Amino acid sequence: MRRIILLVVLSLFIIELNAQNDTIHSERTLKEVVISSKRPTVEFTPQGTTYRIDWLAGQSNNLYDIIASLPGVTIDNEGNLIINGKSGGEILFDGKVTHLSGRELAVMLRSMPAVESDKIDVITQPSARYDAAGVSGIIDIHSKKNKMLGMHINVNMSGSVGQAGGANGSISYNYKTKHWNPYFTYSYYTHKHVNDLTIDRAFFQERMSQKSIRKYRIKNHDVRLGCDYMLNDRSTFNVDMKIGLDKINEKSFMQSLTQKTLVRKGNTGRSDDHHLNLTTGINFQNRFADDGVWSASADYFHFSSDQQQNLYSEVPDTTVGKMPCNINIFSFKADMKLPLNSVWNIESGLKMSNVWIRNEFMYTMAKNANTKFNYDEDTYAAYLQTSYHTEKWKVTAGLRMEATHYHIYSEDKILQRDTTNSKNNIYLFPSLSIVYSICEGQSFMLSYSKRVIRPNYADLNPFVYIFDDYTLESGNTDLRPAFSHNLELSLVNQKFGQITGFLSLMDDALVKGFAIDENECVRTFRRNFADYLSTGLRYQSMFNITNRWNASVFAACVYNRYKWREDGAECTNSRLTPIFSITQSYSFPFSLKAQLKASYQGKMAYGQVAAHASSLINFSLQKTICNGNGTITLFANDIFDSQREKLTLIMKGKSAWCQTLNHNRLIGVGFSWKFVKGVDIKEKKHKNPIDEINRVYL
Repeated sequence: MRRIILLVVLSLFIIELNAQNDTIHSERTLKEVVISSKRPTVEFTPQGTTYRIDWLAGQSNNLYDIIASLPGVTIDNEGNLIINGKSGGEILFDGKVTHLSGRELAVMLRSMPAVESDKIDVITQPSARYDAAGVSGIIDIHSKKNKMLGMHINVNMSGSVGQAGGANGSISYNYKTKHWNPYFTYSYYTHKHVNDLTIDRAFFQERMSQKSIRKYRIKNHDVRLGCDYMLNDRSTFNVDMKIGLDKINEKSFMQSLTQKTLVRKGNTGRSDDHHLNLTTGINFQNRFADDGVWSASADYFHFSSDQQQNLYSEVPDTTVGKMPCNINIFSFKADMKLPLNSVWNIESGLKMSNVWIRNEFMYTMAKNANTKFNYDEDTYAAYLQTSYHTEKWKVTAGLRMEATHYHIYSEDKILQRDTTNSKNNIYLFPSLSIVYSICEGQSFMLSYSKRVIRPNYADLNPFVYIFDDYTLESGNTDLRPAFSHNLELSLVNQKFGQITGFLSLMDDALVKGFAIDENECVRTFRRNFADYLSTGLRYQSMFNITNRWNASVFAACVYNRYKWREDGAECTNSRLTPIFSITQSYSFPFSLKAQLKASYQGKMAYGQVAAHASSLINFSLQKTICNGNGTITLFANDIFDSQREKLTLIMKGKSAWCQTLNHNRLIGVGFSWKFVKGVDIKEKKHKNPIDEINRVYL
């Protein structure tokens, strides 16, 4: 902690001195307010912030580390995304929702090389044309556009040592002609992860301490292939397919001690999980002569999982579970943008999708038993959006309508209980953004949006996952969607950055709940809280200290408050949280670049949990070779092994405390090489999203 504070104070002092002394750096003003040097590194818009990958690239060479390095963004090993102190974010690729959430998402991001991406949009106020899900925002990763006729080959490799060490690599190829652009990418990822968990529980005049060690080995193969066909300068047809194969092996040991009765129990567990996910789609885009655009896409997603869990206790009790799962998603989407005149345009679109899930849980304890979970969902959406733009004003207003019908059927042969639940819902989601240019390089931005968090499919699944004799996790078929109203007001100055005040109010907030029964067993499950309030200020800026030295500073003060009822009484969990991060990059002679990132997050309220403060320091050194065709990166992540997740559980008359050490400290080396042979041209491409996939959480 002292190292973090010393580094932050020293960095800010150096930035202030150099910012005053060095006045030689290039600036320019675009239609949006931009902080820039030669190429805009950070760009502020009413919807969010855009970052260039070539500045972010540093800690290793994969997209997971790039996203984790974004100011105000946190992503853990389970793929949970927090943006500006709020959970519930989504990740997109070229406007298309990622394949999975949770651990599957984290594995995929680690296997994807950063050098094939161009920029990242952190969208905190999405417009009506985006799906209404994602209350904290959207992270949209844009791939590099191939602007050359001819062949393009990119090879990436990375290896690291440490308790979370491993290797990953990829090779990509495409050959572009005037009308055709076939492409192919293969990536591989293998890493191990170690999780130390310490738990202390106090309830019913008893106290229990637990110590757990969980070790994971993850292997991933991904293949992507497709082809673009340019009918002419305005029309593009695309066919794309991605296949992912994952294998996750987990070994665990849990030792439990009840202090009053001195009862000691031990559990050992093993879990083997095999995943297959397939995404394929057809996309078409046509640009009109008056800068209008029409696009359409049809997509299919399939996910299958074959998981087996074995849990062994010191007492004669063994649990063996098999959990096969199949998910299928069909989606069709069409969008159109038409300019009405030089300052006014209108956008509209339609979407239809179908989700079909079949799960079965077969396990053995005292006797054989099966449970089933079936889920069917149909969604229809439409939106209308208009924009008005003058020299001083830019106004965008939109309205999105989503109609959903879903049917849930679950069958429990242990409790001899069947559950059926069907609902029809129609929701409206308005959005508005206003930009007023005060003078050159300075603007006010005001934005509002209504968003929703829908339960992940696994959260609805009533199956019970057994971690040990005292810890269970289950789904909840009674979950309701959570709606939020989000308001932001920003002042942007080209020289000094952006300061934003924000307010978010949510009804029926979806958070992880906890319950303790008479057998001293803790059950975790998703639940709807009464309400959730998040408000505060954040500041962000890029300082070009010298021609070779720049730094990105992010600071926020967030107040989170949760309210819920327990045993007939109202409970509250609130906390004012400081968040700070600074990333410094220095370009040395001979194409050498160093980058240092330090971040700190104070104690934060999240549902029934108070998350303790955490900090992180990463360092990297990057060297380009052979006229920029090759790049070698040395990196050290989590230098002080400080990635500890400390949680205190808030319950009436009971308490629990746990600490998780993820052992993310590692050092490694990455290498990338590109071979390009061709002639520069311009290319335009557009992709469309499958919105339901992000709710897959398995």
